[in-house]
Amino acid sequence: MGSSQQSALEKIEHLKNLYKADKNEELDIEIEVHVESKIYGGFSRFDGEKYSLVLYIDLIYTVDNFLFTLLEGVLPENEAARKGFFNLLLPKEEYSLEKAKIFQMYLRDMCIDIIIYHEFGHILNGHLRYIHFDLKDNESTMHMDSSLNFIEPLESRTLELDADSFAATRIIARYAHDKSVEQVPLRVVYNKTHAFILNIISAVFVFSLSYNSLGRKKPKADLNELKYLPPRTRLDHYIQCCINAYENLNKDEPLDKDFKDMDFWREVVGNIEENANIYNRDVFSVGTQEISRDNNLEELQEENLNHIHDLNNYWTNRLRDKLVKYAYFELAK
Repeated sequence: MGSSQQSALEKIEHLKNLYKADKNEELDIEIEVHVESKIYGGFSRFDGEKYSLVLYIDLIYTVDNFLFTLLEGVLPENEAARKGFFNLLLPKEEYSLEKAKIFQMYLRDMCIDIIIYHEFGHILNGHLRYIHFDLKDNESTMHMDSSLNFIEPLESRTLELDADSFAATRIIARYAHDKSVEQVPLRVVYNKTHAFILNIISAVFVFSLSYNSLGRKKPKADLNELKYLPPRTRLDHYIQCCINAYENLNKDEPLDKDFKDMDFWREVVGNIEENANIYNRDVFSVGTQEISRDNNLEELQEENLNHIHDLNNYWTNRLRDKLVKYAYFELAK
């Protein structure tokens, strides 16, 4: 079993143990790992009795290979990119292979967490039981490939948004606190704000390396027909959730003004994303017109950003009360 696969399985068992410690009961989730070449993380399902969490390991391998290439790759032509990215992570330090290896593992863990916590959001926030018992859909499955979700587009978009909110909140709670920061070797993570920034960098990479990537050119779609928010819209929402979670958990140590400014992050995301775009263009042998930070910018237009608020309102006013009886923890209000 590869280290990436083992890491993913260990994280899932850790989450199950956390639930057992909190609720004093087992959470019956069957774990399946598939090695087919599918560039998305996986999906979760419920058959009326037990849950399954299916991981397609290819995306995790892709993240692993990308981070190795970016942080440790020894080819001379990679040197400038390697040092430039390291300088983004540690602005005041010279490149160090030892620290680069630590960052590779740290960012990989965050990327895997984003994938897994999203699927746990579908389970723990009651989405799958709601689909099975209320919508009478025996499929009871939520896929990262949204074309495979069989519920209505509005409900699919809303539940996917809620799963992203769950993932963002849990990851900030796990990484952006003093004890977690202190455990990182060589103190390469300076503080909670640094951990917050690294989480957003990891999210940009997950969204850029998955099958429906940020930068891959695609035709404009009818927002009302989509079962997911478009990638750039979805990432925008994820970042806002990270900000909200950090502020709620660290009321005495708020973020600097810039780090709470979505316009700031919309500008920065392109610079981070371009590292993954270069990797993707090389892997898929395509040019900058096909994969670029300049593609799909209409996904950040006002119509799309306003739609996030519409979905949040729909969740609060129409879905929350239906999910409460199936959720394993108290749902946000």
